[in-house]
Amino acid sequence: MGNGGSVSVPLTLSRTDSVAVKVLLASTDTMIARVAAGCPGGAIRKVQIPANTSATSLLVCGLAAGRVTLVAQDSGGVFLPDTMVVTVVSTIEFREIATFYQQPYFYVNQNETHRAQVFLSDPAPAGGLGVTFVYGQAGKSGSAPRRRSFPPVS
Repeated sequence: MGNGGSVSVPLTLSRTDSVAVKVLLASTDTMIARVAAGCPGGAIRKVQIPANTSATSLLVCGLAAGRVTLVAQDSGGVFLPDTMVVTVVSTIEFREIATFYQQPYFYVNQNETHRAQVFLSDPAPAGGLGVTFVYGQAGKSGSAPRRRSFPPVS
């Protein structure tokens, strides 16, 4: 998942139980990824699967680039524990100037100029980061500068 993003994942039991099942949750590093009620939000340490049902869903939040293991284990030791590896990656996105949301496409009329900003989810690495802009049809559209470098943050 992307840094700052989230994904909903199912948590399922191998069978239903006549009583509610408490499932304990752990992350090897809650500063990279964690289960939460909302993103951003504090880590949820346990969830309850209601009686006579076998599943619920969890929201996993990506907080920083890295890899963690999430562990789910029922508090009664009836079910075998399970793990899931979560990888959080750095992202790059475009936004129109003066807006606060990602813009996946830009539509520009002939002889029109469109300005946008590039946002990185993490500081550029040592040595900087080069980004090359690719556009639709050569000779019909372009970007200036075509290649941009982001200096490292010290």
